[in-house]
Formats: sequence, C-alpha cells, structure tokens
Amino acid sequence: MDKTAVPASGDDLPGSVMQAPGQFPSLQTQPEELQLTVPEVQRSSVSHSGTPRSLHPKKLIKTVCRVSVIRTLYFSARFHGRIIVMRRARIRLARGAKISVAPGSRLMLGLNMNHATGVPCSLRLRSNARLTVHGNAEIFHGTLVLVSDNAHLEMGHNSYINFNSTVICYDHIIIGSDCAISWNTNMLDGNAHELVVGEVARARTRPVVIGDKVWIGTGAIILSGVTVGDGAVVAAGSVVTADVPGQTVVAGNPARVVREQVTWRL
Repeated sequence: MDKTAVPASGDDLPGSVMQAPGQFPSLQTQPEELQLTVPEVQRSSVSHSGTPRSLHPKKLIKTVCRVSVIRTLYFSARFHGRIIVMRRARIRLARGAKISVAPGSRLMLGLNMNHATGVPCSLRLRSNARLTVHGNAEIFHGTLVLVSDNAHLEMGHNSYINFNSTVICYDHIIIGSDCAISWNTNMLDGNAHELVVGEVARARTRPVVIGDKVWIGTGAIILSGVTVGDGAVVAAGSVVTADVPGQTVVAGNPARVVREQVTWRL
C-alpha cells in the first residue's frame, strides 16, 4: 500500500517511460535510461490499474491497530462520511470548518508506512475553511495541511500526499484524481505577505490546480497561480512557477519542460 514515488531528473528521461526496480536517479545523476517506477515493495500493494490490492493479513492488522477508533467514529459521524484517523494525527477545526467526503468515499489521515519520522500528521482548518474529498484520498504521517479562513482544498479519487509534505491553502487548491504527491513537497497558493513591484501590489493568492494523474517528485515546490496538466511529471527538487502542459516532464528552478509525450504508472 506504500505509494511512495519519486521522479528522476528531466535529463534522465528517454523518449519512452521504462519500468525497472531499484533506486531513483537524483537530479545529479545521469544514467543512460530513466526508471519512472517505484520499489518492488510498493508495486506489490498497487495493481496495474492503480487500485489498491488487498494487504497481507499481518500488514492489515498492523494498520488497523494504528487507527484511533474514537476519533474515527466521531469525525465520520460529525461530517457524515468515512474519515479514518490514525493515532497521533492532529486535527484542529475552527468555527464553521467542514470536511466533506463524497458518498462511498474515504479520507485517511495520518497513514504511516513505517517511515522514520516522528512528526504526526496535522490537519488545520481555520474559520469556515473546507476540505472536500471526491473519492478515496490519503494524507500521510508527518504532513501538514493548513486551510486558511474561507479557503477550499479539494482532493480527487486515489490521490495521496506523502509524508513530511506541506500544503498551505489560502484560497483554493484543487488536486485531481490518481495524483502521487511525494514526500517533502511544498504546495501553496499564496503568501502571508504582500509583494509590491513598481508600486503595484501583487495578488496575495492565486488558485493552484493539479490535474489528474500528476506525479510530483520529492522536494518539489508548487507556487501560487500554477496549473499542472493531466499526466504531467514534476521532477524531484523542481520549483514550479508557471503552468505545466499535460504529459510533459518539467525540471529545474524555475521548472522547464524537458520531455514531452510521457506517461507513468505505479
């Protein structure tokens, strides 16, 4: 069930996507062929269609034992949807804050896949903030999600935010379906400070839209006003400041298109 995924550098990409076991190349390495794939232990828990396979009984029992039953029942009843809260996960909801989970869907908060991190998952919804889930979504252990006053964060089906990431939503962030957001990533749709250029104040917030089946690599930063097209791959460590076309790979700071007509899978 571990869905960790880390894109390699754009310089490592061939014309077609290969799948092979092993470690991912970093932005500093330049092997002859790219491996846009995930470790064998991760592939074993995800089918080729992208849907989770049944866990080994021992792993299933271990995961179930980590669930905070009381808080799971409380939040599921309060918001009339399946909200599974793992132990140590922190949830802070201000007045008027709301979590909406579509019928038949599920939100899992604080999933821990045995990664060495001591920081719990933290979900903070400020006054009248909204978190909407359109399907099954997961926010991993160690991740901070902050939705500011009157802001709205949306997550699509089969999307997840891996451990130690940060999502700051000041206005509106949309994450599509089947998205893999890797560890240590940062996504924000605005700034807490006003920037004035040539005596003209810049907008504090601009919506962020992540399309369907987008892979965002470890350490990547997605800034305000960005739209990432369907099927795109953001290489590890990239800083995305402009729109990303669909089915392309972007890399660098600022991120630039380095490959086109790409596909990827778990």
